[in-house]
Amino acid sequence: MSEVDKHAQENISRILVGNKKDLEEQRQVPYNEAKDLADHFNVRFLETSAKNAQNVEDAFTLMTREIKSKVATSQPKRPTHDNSTKISKGGAKKLQQKKGGCC
Repeated sequence: MSEVDKHAQENISRILVGNKKDLEEQRQVPYNEAKDLADHFNVRFLETSAKNAQNVEDAFTLMTREIKSKVATSQPKRPTHDNSTKISKGGAKKLQQKKGGCC
């Protein structure tokens, strides 16, 4: 987590994923220890198995939801204007409204 904090943006979305769930007899980290670590860093925890696709899609879905939630709460609402604005190399310019046409 220190490497993530060192190299990532401040508001990065993180989850802790334990892989190789299908090799339970070779487990190196007990579930409760991993869950406690995730709780310590205030991140969600999942165990996955790429071999049998257990929770793999859930991990991506969870991360996507975390990112979507952060984006939704961090972006200001866009103001609505009657006139369109075009951003170009020279700056913002008002587009001329066409008369008598639909486009």
